[in-house]
Amino acid sequence: MPICKRLTEAARAGKFGPLCAITMHFGSYKPYDMHNRFFNRQLAGGALFDIGVYALSFVRLFLSSCPDEVITQVNEVPWEG
Repeated sequence: MPICKRLTEAARAGKFGPLCAITMHFGSYKPYDMHNRFFNRQLAGGALFDIGVYALSFVRLFLSSCPDEVITQVNEVPWEG
Protein backbone atom coordinates (compact mmCIF):
# COMPACT_ATOMS: atom_id res chain seq x y z
CA MET A 1 0.00 0.00 0.00
CA PRO A 2 1.49 3.36 -0.95
CA ILE A 3 0.50 5.03 2.33
CA CYS A 4 2.44 2.43 4.33
CA LYS A 5 5.56 3.05 2.27
CA ARG A 6 5.28 6.83 2.72
CA LEU A 7 4.65 6.54 6.45
CA THR A 8 7.62 4.25 7.03
CA GLU A 9 9.90 6.52 4.97
CA ALA A 10 8.79 9.56 6.98
CA ALA A 11 9.28 7.75 10.29
CA ARG A 12 12.78 6.57 9.32
CA ALA A 13 13.65 10.11 8.24
CA GLY A 14 12.76 11.33 11.75
CA LYS A 15 9.81 13.48 10.65
CA PHE A 16 7.65 12.31 13.56
CA GLY A 17 10.24 12.68 16.32
CA PRO A 18 11.22 9.92 18.75
CA LEU A 19 8.79 7.03 18.94
CA CYS A 20 7.69 6.26 22.51
CA ALA A 21 4.50 4.22 22.04
CA ILE A 22 2.20 3.00 19.29
CA THR A 23 -1.52 2.35 19.56
CA MET A 24 -3.07 0.26 16.80
CA HIS A 25 -6.80 -0.32 16.26
CA PHE A 26 -7.66 -3.13 13.88
CA GLY A 27 -10.73 -5.25 13.51
CA SER A 28 -13.02 -7.00 11.13
CA TYR A 29 -16.63 -8.06 10.87
CA LYS A 30 -17.62 -11.54 9.79
CA PRO A 31 -21.11 -13.05 9.72
CA TYR A 32 -21.45 -15.63 12.50
CA ASP A 33 -20.62 -19.08 11.17
CA MET A 34 -19.11 -21.84 13.31
CA HIS A 35 -17.56 -23.37 10.16
CA ASN A 36 -15.48 -20.21 9.73
CA ARG A 37 -12.09 -20.33 11.47
CA PHE A 38 -12.77 -16.91 13.01
CA PHE A 39 -15.39 -18.48 15.27
CA ASN A 40 -14.32 -22.09 15.59
CA ARG A 41 -11.27 -22.47 17.85
CA GLN A 42 -10.63 -25.93 16.40
CA LEU A 43 -9.89 -24.31 13.01
CA ALA A 44 -6.83 -22.11 13.69
CA GLY A 45 -7.17 -20.23 16.92
CA GLY A 46 -9.92 -17.75 16.24
CA ALA A 47 -10.06 -14.16 15.08
CA LEU A 48 -7.85 -12.64 17.80
CA PHE A 49 -4.94 -14.83 16.78
CA ASP A 50 -5.42 -13.99 13.12
CA ILE A 51 -6.01 -10.23 13.17
CA GLY A 52 -3.51 -9.66 15.98
CA VAL A 53 -0.71 -10.80 13.67
CA TYR A 54 -1.63 -8.19 11.05
CA ALA A 55 -1.79 -5.36 13.57
CA LEU A 56 1.52 -6.33 15.18
CA SER A 57 3.22 -6.63 11.78
CA PHE A 58 2.05 -3.16 10.76
CA VAL A 59 3.25 -1.60 14.02
CA ARG A 60 6.59 -3.40 13.70
CA LEU A 61 7.27 -1.44 10.50
CA PHE A 62 7.81 1.67 12.61
CA LEU A 63 10.00 0.16 15.33
CA SER A 64 13.79 0.10 15.12
CA SER A 65 13.98 -2.84 17.57
CA CYS A 66 11.74 -5.50 19.07
CA PRO A 67 9.08 -4.18 21.46
CA ASP A 68 9.58 -4.66 25.20
CA GLU A 69 5.87 -5.12 25.78
CA VAL A 70 2.79 -5.89 23.67
CA ILE A 71 -0.65 -5.39 25.23
CA THR A 72 -3.91 -6.45 23.60
CA GLN A 73 -7.54 -5.73 24.37
CA VAL A 74 -10.81 -7.14 23.13
CA ASN A 75 -14.36 -5.82 23.21
CA GLU A 76 -16.66 -8.79 23.14
CA VAL A 77 -19.93 -8.18 21.34
CA PRO A 78 -22.90 -10.42 22.12
CA TRP A 79 -23.92 -12.41 19.08
CA GLU A 80 -27.46 -12.59 17.83
CA GLY A 81 -28.02 -15.89 16.20
